[in-house]
Amino acid sequence: MACSGSTSPASSSRSSSRSSSRSRTVAQFTTDFTADCVEYCPLSGHQDLFVCATYQLDEDTQERKGRIYLGSHPSNPLADASNSSSSSLSASSGIHIEQTLDMSGVFDVKWNDFGWIACALADSSTVVHKLHTTSPATSPATSSTSRRRAQLSEHAIYTLRSELAAESCALSVDWTTRPSSAPRLSRTERCSSFSSSSSSSVPESSKSCCGSSSESCEGSSTMHAPLESESHSCSADQLAVSYANGSLAVFDLGAAERTASLSEWTAHDFETWIVAYDYWTPAVVYSGSDDTFFRGWDLRCGPGRTFSKRHDMGITTIHCHPHNSHLLAVGSYDEQVRIWDKRNMREAVATVGTGGGVWRLKWHPQDPSLLLSASMRGGFHVLRFDGVSSDADEAKENTHLQGDNPDELLRILHSYGSPHDVQKLAYGVDWCAASGSHLIGCCSFYDRLFSLWQYV
Repeated sequence: MACSGSTSPASSSRSSSRSSSRSRTVAQFTTDFTADCVEYCPLSGHQDLFVCATYQLDEDTQERKGRIYLGSHPSNPLADASNSSSSSLSASSGIHIEQTLDMSGVFDVKWNDFGWIACALADSSTVVHKLHTTSPATSPATSSTSRRRAQLSEHAIYTLRSELAAESCALSVDWTTRPSSAPRLSRTERCSSFSSSSSSSVPESSKSCCGSSSESCEGSSTMHAPLESESHSCSADQLAVSYANGSLAVFDLGAAERTASLSEWTAHDFETWIVAYDYWTPAVVYSGSDDTFFRGWDLRCGPGRTFSKRHDMGITTIHCHPHNSHLLAVGSYDEQVRIWDKRNMREAVATVGTGGGVWRLKWHPQDPSLLLSASMRGGFHVLRFDGVSSDADEAKENTHLQGDNPDELLRILHSYGSPHDVQKLAYGVDWCAASGSHLIGCCSFYDRLFSLWQYV
């Protein structure tokens, strides 16, 4: 998918052999437009809810149309499908569509941990909708239990726009609020400064707020409002948005001017496909672009650029590890998944090829070793990274990588979808945390298909 023009993934320099384990389709449904995003709700009791988002370019009018589907399924659909008598739950699919909402073409969606979902749209706006649910009720007369109802607010509760990207597609969005599965940070921890390997050799007197020398805090920045360390470190309502013109913007929905950006700046020369918060240091965001650069930004100093690493092709996805404060997963059009340790950014600690451009990466919400990949023409993969430990284990063992051979730290465990099937361009993928049976939701672009699958 591209906002202006298309990009073709390159051949992988090193790819892992595919696992012989089996994956099976549990349920499917077809969307009306081409599908590109899947996100499961993180709220406890509602983790069977998901949003599947779509994007469609009307060739006649050049209008970019979008629709999001709020769906649900049983936590164990294989067991529950045969017992369902509900006319609204298709026995053939096992998926219930709770609601659809039409909007401009959707490039990215993200839930926060209090039931709001942000959608990055092709018309340059980012809209926020709120989840409303009703609890199941039991009828005393019949002893039957009605199903829970879930709906998103029909109209956006916030519409956010960047002055710097007024005519540019919003490509990705992320919240400061951490995944509900991850341990919470205290206020002191949330406001801790970013540290990088380069800071260790810099005298304290010459360090900037980025944790490095002031000379390295050099990002091209256009400020529309002054930044304060406390507001950027500690607000739970902030979200960052990336745009097709290479810019980034940060909004604070807890501020008085809720729909005005706190800051916006030019971060890259081409499309900024991805923006991601550091869940452990919310004053830091990461960005990846079609200009092949993966960069870190500290919002407390400018924003200031903390590092800039070049890959072989455009950077498309970044995900901060929810259980280990040092690890980042980064994907690229070069078909490689790279794991970076923030304490040493000289080179990636592990790399594996997936056979297709890596559009999305998602760490598992409970198992710190598992990582999902949506790899476009390479299909969907479950990866295992054996070099991870929780921060608590790290403190005991005084180590951050486990394993003797870095080339064996990251490998493909399971795969889903036929590789190089032009109709199954793998874009959206996420873990279903409602079940312990390895359920995964994904969507493929050209065949407009949402699939719920399980690996065994």
